[in-house]
Amino acid sequence: MKNKIINLESIIKEYSFINTGLEEDRYFCSCGEQFLSSHEEEVMELSETLAKPESISRTVKTGLDDYDDIYQDMYKDIKLAMDKKIDCPHCKKDYNDPDVSRKLILVGDYFISAYDFLETESDLIFYYAKACPSILSRIGEEGKEFKVEIDESIKYIRFEKETKKLMYQDFGDTPEVEFDLDEVIKYVDKFFIKETDKVIDFMKLHMYLNRLANFVSDTKNSNIVSEFLEFIRSAPNEVGVPYIKKMLSVFFGIIKYSNLSTVALTKGSQFLYDLMLECDIPSSKEMEESGATSPVKIFNFLVTKYINKLNEEVNENNREAHDFAYKSKKRIEFEKEKNKDESDLKYEVVDEDVDASYLIRSNKNYKSGKVIKSGGKYQVMDAVEDGTISKFIYNHITKFSQYKQIIKYFKFYDKQGVINLLQKYDLELLTHAIDAFYFRSRMEPKELDRVIQIIDSFIQERFMFVDYKKNIQNFSFVEYDDARMMMEIMKFDPKKHFNKIKTYDDLVEYHDKLITFYKVKTEIEKSGAIEKFISKFLYLETKGEDEYNGPLEIDLHKTPGRIMKEGVEMRHSASEYAPNVAQGNYILGSLYDRDPNRPKKELERFTIGFTYDNKNGVEFDQVKGFGNEQGSNRFKKLVMEYLTEKDISYMAVKDLKLDDEHKEGEEL
Repeated sequence: MKNKIINLESIIKEYSFINTGLEEDRYFCSCGEQFLSSHEEEVMELSETLAKPESISRTVKTGLDDYDDIYQDMYKDIKLAMDKKIDCPHCKKDYNDPDVSRKLILVGDYFISAYDFLETESDLIFYYAKACPSILSRIGEEGKEFKVEIDESIKYIRFEKETKKLMYQDFGDTPEVEFDLDEVIKYVDKFFIKETDKVIDFMKLHMYLNRLANFVSDTKNSNIVSEFLEFIRSAPNEVGVPYIKKMLSVFFGIIKYSNLSTVALTKGSQFLYDLMLECDIPSSKEMEESGATSPVKIFNFLVTKYINKLNEEVNENNREAHDFAYKSKKRIEFEKEKNKDESDLKYEVVDEDVDASYLIRSNKNYKSGKVIKSGGKYQVMDAVEDGTISKFIYNHITKFSQYKQIIKYFKFYDKQGVINLLQKYDLELLTHAIDAFYFRSRMEPKELDRVIQIIDSFIQERFMFVDYKKNIQNFSFVEYDDARMMMEIMKFDPKKHFNKIKTYDDLVEYHDKLITFYKVKTEIEKSGAIEKFISKFLYLETKGEDEYNGPLEIDLHKTPGRIMKEGVEMRHSASEYAPNVAQGNYILGSLYDRDPNRPKKELERFTIGFTYDNKNGVEFDQVKGFGNEQGSNRFKKLVMEYLTEKDISYMAVKDLKLDDEHKEGEEL
């Protein structure tokens, strides 16, 4: 084991150091000179301004109160910015000069770090060390003498060649711990946490990787090293640490389970890294017990965990997958009526409340191959259970990120449908188009196929250089949804013309023709039915309502134009629900958070939606902010209080579920 990593002699000659005190500062100039700078009045004033003993992250020996790192840096910079000139009496170095002050280090601050490695007969050890100055003092012939000493703190990853064990030791006197395949990325990331602004000896890092490659299966037969080196060469101003982290994770992964090299051979090391990261790769023992040795079998085994994540995502806002968190009296009466047979009635009383919470299970069987409903939840099954489709997708994709997108199509298509898509459309189109409609209302495959063609034609006809990732962001469903709304109001049959549209230009042309007919309609004909429908639910609005005195303000949308405008202004697909409003089964409105305690960084405006039918009455559906952003826990609690006071049933969908931390919302 190494005790010293950094070349301390050269560092002492390059940097100067300062030890601050109440009445004077001691400077240790890089030329070897020591001198004092007195500042009793100035320092006392600064100490009163900057001292924050209650917010200590790391104690620094200054003679003043304890500071956070940021206050130490402020202290040094403010002192050097004062009118008082500070220079070395020997070499005349001007410490007020910004270039000089940048290399003036406070005693106790870690300011430089370095990499190194050591190979022994049994081990290959990768080191990272950080250094900070400390002061030694002793009584000499001429009184008290002071000397700067550089202290090193070292952490390392140790690879045992024979046993293939991986060990990690952190800074200080922490014990050495062994880590397995399931913790490879965790410990590599931990090792590469940047501790100082200046890092040296990157060449040692590259040398270590080259040496480690000799213990990794198939590295000579694959482009596992050259692939990452190409990334590094394309970023000349970087030393490639982000790529080296990935490469090291891949190396350790293959060391712990050698069959992973087959994935790197067929799809590349970047693909393998993403697979390990996104699929929460298990321990090497679990991998061995799985029997997965070929690339496709390894892929199928690992993506099972990812599919489970997707199942959770699909069900976050799937109302049929949740029980009611609160039920209105009307809902309870309906359930009592539906479950007349006491033996079929399941209920529980919460806090001895007179309102019982009845649990009803409906078993709707969706077509196998799409998002199958099982036990009240939707599950993406074909992607895992059918080896044919998994192999087909695996052979078509080049990045794991593409798989993450393609798998979402199982929400709408069966196995053959996904295969047809991959054979029919550009892979980049499919991987980016799905985000434009994934969280819209459930659509049949034929309609989605037309939508994909419309999106593709929009990009092909309007951009000189086709960039699906960038260009699809410019696509809007406004014309599509507006046309559907006008057809609903004017009782047009979409099968005659609308369902035959497959290009964006044809969509715009048809939309504009509809407007001509739509303008002929009177205002009463156009919005009368919607206004009449919405007028039944004005109690949902909060203006002037005595029973609700909370800080939320809700304004329902009573015209087709206002519904369309909401989607445009809020950058989400509220306009998609316009036909549902026209059909009398959906209520849409704007919600404003007027809470005086609302933090400035939180959104003020949201869109709220309710479903309606004659049997169940009004039920909460969703609430989304600008660009589908979710509200904070504070906001969600306010919404639930509003719904309870208005006696509106709601479920624990994602829009209302309290999170440990704020997470980005799903699509409206």
